[in-house]
Amino acid sequence: MLGAFICFLTPKFFDWNYGSYFAVYPMIIMGLVPVLTRHIVRQFLMSGVFNVLVTIIIADVFVDEPVIMIILMLLVNLLCFWLMASGMAFLAGAHSVLAIHAMVQLGSYNTTDLLDLCTSHLVATLLATGSAFLAFVLFPDKTPRSPPPKMTKSYPELIHQVLFSAGIATISFIAFQMFDEKDSLSAQAATLLILFPLRWSGAYAASIDRMFGTLIGSAAAILMQAVLFTWGENITLQTMFYLLGVMIFAAEHIRERRGPARGFCSMTALAIFFGLKSPGSDVFYTAMYRLASVAVAVFITLMLAYLLHRLLLRYWPTSS
Repeated sequence: MLGAFICFLTPKFFDWNYGSYFAVYPMIIMGLVPVLTRHIVRQFLMSGVFNVLVTIIIADVFVDEPVIMIILMLLVNLLCFWLMASGMAFLAGAHSVLAIHAMVQLGSYNTTDLLDLCTSHLVATLLATGSAFLAFVLFPDKTPRSPPPKMTKSYPELIHQVLFSAGIATISFIAFQMFDEKDSLSAQAATLLILFPLRWSGAYAASIDRMFGTLIGSAAAILMQAVLFTWGENITLQTMFYLLGVMIFAAEHIRERRGPARGFCSMTALAIFFGLKSPGSDVFYTAMYRLASVAVAVFITLMLAYLLHRLLLRYWPTSS
């Protein structure tokens, strides 16, 4: 909650762009890992720099070469999901695959200031890391947390998970580029988040969590704005209601004890809503558009994921 407060209010106070990055990044670093260690911090910071370099190469140098862009995105996806599937640097892979897809998507438009985009990403990464460190120092665990157990995977299973996730992520990138979906950040993120279990059965369960989370998060945002009514642009009241929602969803995330489930998805949906909210925007339309776009994107992603999963089973069998 402390990290959400710092990272939500800072860009509002300084009138910085891309507030959704500032709102979501602290939830990634504090919601996906149980402990904050040097290895975790290194992953998050190094992936932040890596994301900027990749975005500049793809969205600036090769922005007029769609085939090269797709090949480079495929290679990036393979690397990110290999880091996640192997357990070597799960957070770095997760952070990079989400950030690079969003940044390249936005950066490929001529109207986007690429320098501003990359600067906002780096500042948001640093601020999220600092706020996470501050939160762990001020509110230490009463009992030490044990890191998650390392899972041993066979080589065919590892290859299956990497190719499955990277393939669907690359198709997602192509689709959002082809259909000019610049304003569908939530839908694009949803197609990637449901791949985090790295297997078909997990993606199916994650899609239900993502839909439920988007529905609850969007409904909560609409309710908050309805209660605020004419005071909806008051930053103090906005922050109070936002933190109340984050607190409720974070508590549910802790109770679930299973990674990015319904509580986490509700929390990120609320963060994206408030992070992207601008003065005078149509709150109801924005929430309904986000919900509809996520539903369509997740449904199509699931169909493609099942087909690719069945195809990969012929060569790299897996238990799930």
